Amino acid sequence: MMNEKIANNFPVPSSILIMVLLTCQLFASVAIAQAATLNSSVDRSKIGIDESLLLTLRYHGQPKSQPDFSMLEQQFTINNSNSNSQVSIINGKREASTEWQLVLSPKKTGQLLIPSFKVDGSISDAIEITVTTPAPPPAGQLQDLFMETIVDKSSAYVQEQVKVTYRLYFAVNVESLDVDELKLNDSIIEALPEAIYQRKVSGRQYKIAEYTYAIFPQASGQLTIPALNWRAGIRVSGGRTDMFGRPIGRSRIKQLRSQEKTLTIKPKPDSFPAGAVWLPASSLELSETWSSDSFNIGEPVTLNLTTIAKGLMTPQLPEFLNSDLETSKIKIYADQPRIVDEKNSEGITAKRVESAAIVVSEPGVTTVPAIRIPWWDVTEDKLKYAEIPEKIIRVAGAAVDSASPDNSTKPANGNSGNGLGEEKSYANLENEMRIDALETRIFYYQAALIFTLISTLAFAWLWISSRGKIRSAQSSTSNNNQRARTNHSLKALKQSCAENNAAHARQQLLYWAKEHWPTQSVTTLIDIATRINDEEFKKELLLLDRLMFGNTTENWDGRALYNALTRWIGSSNKAAASNKESLKPLYS
Repeated sequence: MMNEKIANNFPVPSSILIMVLLTCQLFASVAIAQAATLNSSVDRSKIGIDESLLLTLRYHGQPKSQPDFSMLEQQFTINNSNSNSQVSIINGKREASTEWQLVLSPKKTGQLLIPSFKVDGSISDAIEITVTTPAPPPAGQLQDLFMETIVDKSSAYVQEQVKVTYRLYFAVNVESLDVDELKLNDSIIEALPEAIYQRKVSGRQYKIAEYTYAIFPQASGQLTIPALNWRAGIRVSGGRTDMFGRPIGRSRIKQLRSQEKTLTIKPKPDSFPAGAVWLPASSLELSETWSSDSFNIGEPVTLNLTTIAKGLMTPQLPEFLNSDLETSKIKIYADQPRIVDEKNSEGITAKRVESAAIVVSEPGVTTVPAIRIPWWDVTEDKLKYAEIPEKIIRVAGAAVDSASPDNSTKPANGNSGNGLGEEKSYANLENEMRIDALETRIFYYQAALIFTLISTLAFAWLWISSRGKIRSAQSSTSNNNQRARTNHSLKALKQSCAENNAAHARQQLLYWAKEHWPTQSVTTLIDIATRINDEEFKKELLLLDRLMFGNTTENWDGRALYNALTRWIGSSNKAAASNKESLKPLYS
């Protein structure tokens, strides 16, 4: 049916259209098959024996099987687990993913291993966890609610990563949390992933909300981490419950203040090479891959150079594949690098992948120069070098013809005695065959070039003649995709509310909010509450948020939340009329 619609909108011959569609479907199938990956991650890799961690296993694709978590129980206790599936359509491309989350507690101290998992042939990486003895409780802090401020080092070099961690301990129901913005002069601040876990302090069970920042000082001298004001909304129950069995009480605000910390920022050491880019990191690795080990004159071979630096951001990494590596025989044509900053509880890891075409202009043996990068190991406090050794390559070129007519031996009397005439005839025949082969190759190159040119012009004409329809179709598709993603989030939210699964409902509600407000930052239920004017809906949002932070054991009824959302959409969105059928209340 889709093929008929496309054929009606675009004046393209049916045979060409079918070929194009089959080709696109083939490449799409290959892309989907290649995109099926399994990634494993944890919110913290170093924990105490009395603490917990969150394991997330994410499969990009539609799984046909489930991972086996039984091996985890050899070294960990599985306290809680849940799974969630997502399907989205972006620019006409269908993307699916499934995520499993498990809360784990270690059974012993030492180096524990979260094993690899397998889903439909995809295998995740194993993760090593360091488990230490119970940490001593913060001095003088055994209240229902208190804070701890941790800076991972007392001194650092300029542009070196410094981690500042704020831990909120609470043994009461926390409904909301507000904090002053962290501001520092001459510093770059990056927020790291948040974590929520449990820990026993002096025999009492606490929940801990951990907020960590990576700070990169840009000037030497004294750096002061200011004290911040934290305001926590605490639910005080009066012992009464409402019609759904939920406690009725009031909220009070508890204000806390974090500790001020001061550290010394040192300038770049004099022993670091002058003129080199300053790279203070805990580790820095270089690796290379070549697209081919065979080199020919004028034919490009791709070199991929990967740099991984722990404790740095990608803007700090310079370009390594540049004209400094060029010689009289070697030319380098660099492509746009691929960069990413990976954030976890340990800090930021910068990853930069540079690609360049290496073209050699002369035959014979030549050398690609070594790449040697100085960097400062902040762990050992000394200068180190990351190096890719020089590469010696042999370049094939046009063969030297030792039997050409100019070099052939010619008898003085003009006769072909002693077999020289036969050698010359053989050489001439070999030259003619070589010329014929070259002409044939040139013919095929010309034919391929002409075919490519004609195809390009034909498709260019088709595109120009139908670009108005393409834009209209793209606009319609984009709107349909937006509605499809929103409807999917609402359906998933409806199911989670019907099952009274508070954790899933919160996640699906955030997915819906990001689709509903695509240009705004919505990361918490409080963000949603600030954007609506419905008191009933706000009350349900705050209740769900309290369940995530509090120690309450009350049973949550998801129907009130979903019905409040339904009413709010019906009253505030003029376009909700077309979606009323998909937004029926859970219970009529």
